[in-house]
Amino acid sequence: MGRVVPGLAGVGAVLLLLGLVLVLTPGPSLPFLFLGAVLLVAAGVVRFVDRDRN
Repeated sequence: MGRVVPGLAGVGAVLLLLGLVLVLTPGPSLPFLFLGAVLLVAAGVVRFVDRDRN
């Protein structure tokens, strides 16, 4: 499980950055911002639970 978390956080960060770039251009940016934030939070929760288990 430890290997999945950095990838999940990385994807979330990329989606957040993409959403921030899309905010500057006209277009749908909210789905990217929302999805990126959800993935980052999920990665944090998984990391916290994984650390708690050991």
